[in-house]
Amino acid sequence: MEFLENEAKEYLEKYGTQDELDSTKIFFSRGNPFYIEQSNEIYQLINGKKGNKIEGNSLCDSNKPCVKCGLLPDKNGHDPCLKNLPNVKSACCGHGVHNGYITFENGIVIIGKFEVKDIKEFQL
Repeated sequence: MEFLENEAKEYLEKYGTQDELDSTKIFFSRGNPFYIEQSNEIYQLINGKKGNKIEGNSLCDSNKPCVKCGLLPDKNGHDPCLKNLPNVKSACCGHGVHNGYITFENGIVIIGKFEVKDIKEFQL
């Protein structure tokens, strides 16, 4: 889960504030928007409106597909588009909502919005 204030404001600008939502209470899980109430109740957001209340552990990342590719994470919780990259310590594709990152074992980190492509597309 990530609280991303700029992305939350962009989300509210796109869909309006039908339920008078506070952008500081919007967070994302695999690009999916959620809203946390003062009472700590959590709701999935659908087109700027509070949808289903989230019960128990159903918010767990492994239950939510990526909003960009529609795929679920693998059994280890890795993004399917970036899993098993050589010499990579951790990575996130950004799910089409925020910057992604790749942290290499040597400490170098690449951060930004990027497209993940299969190398086969570029082979001659």
